Amino acid sequence: MPNSQTSSRSPRAQCAGTWTASAISDTQSTRRSASAVDIAWEPVRKCPRFSSMTKKCSRWRSLQSGATGSVVGIGEASMRALAKLRQIMPSRLRHRLESLSIDVVPREPAASAVDASVLSAIASVCHNHERLRFDYSTHDGTQSRREVEPYRLVRSGVRWYLVAWDLAREDWRSFRVDRMEPKIPTGPRFTPRDLPAGGAADFVSRGVARAYSSTRATVLLHAPIEQIAPMVSEQWGSVESTDEGRCVIVLSGTSLRSIAQWLRAFDADFTVVNPPELREECRKIAAETTVAAQRYLHA
Repeated sequence: MPNSQTSSRSPRAQCAGTWTASAISDTQSTRRSASAVDIAWEPVRKCPRFSSMTKKCSRWRSLQSGATGSVVGIGEASMRALAKLRQIMPSRLRHRLESLSIDVVPREPAASAVDASVLSAIASVCHNHERLRFDYSTHDGTQSRREVEPYRLVRSGVRWYLVAWDLAREDWRSFRVDRMEPKIPTGPRFTPRDLPAGGAADFVSRGVARAYSSTRATVLLHAPIEQIAPMVSEQWGSVESTDEGRCVIVLSGTSLRSIAQWLRAFDADFTVVNPPELREECRKIAAETTVAAQRYLHA
């Protein structure tokens, strides 16, 4: 039975009393990194009574797997924090969470992975409403210096984006964090603006969609629409019926070459409507395929 001194303490005070200096150090280190990768720390703050097992299990698995392959630099801190969390958990919760233990296959970080310290630094200026200066590299390697009012970090797939107001261009922009090199010191504080309609995540999503649909082409497929329509996603194409069992498809992609490569998936004869440059890409792929076919035939 707990003594009166222990029972008079609040749950938060009871939890806080179990922390050693090293535990606090390790967990604070991980917490600073984790704040940038959406690992919430309600379990630590509300220990020993966890309010939602579903959320806690999710956080536990996130720590076990080192967050995500899109972030580097938090693996060791995550393992130290896990060890400390095991020590302070009530036994019934520790047993339930340990039953969720998983093995993670080691792999190289994603090409677009960013360091947790960079995410933390950017998250900090977003929170404090401080201007940010950084060097930025575009997809073709062009370098430029940017100064922005940073607002939100957004993750799309394995990539991280910063949604910010570009002071020089006087417009909203999204920047890939793996292409950014933040500079210090940070700039003066600013008064926040209203985010674009739909919010930061929607703004990034629309920008990514535009990047993957920068090129368009129209092709006449010599196959009925009933055969082709199920193969076409509204995210990258549209199809309409014509006469004589044929249909016209409008495709979007990152390049004419990528569109030319997609055409083979329809397994049907086709005629390029526009642009004319798509025909040349089709001929290049035909030549490459012919060479590959000969290699297989003479293997």
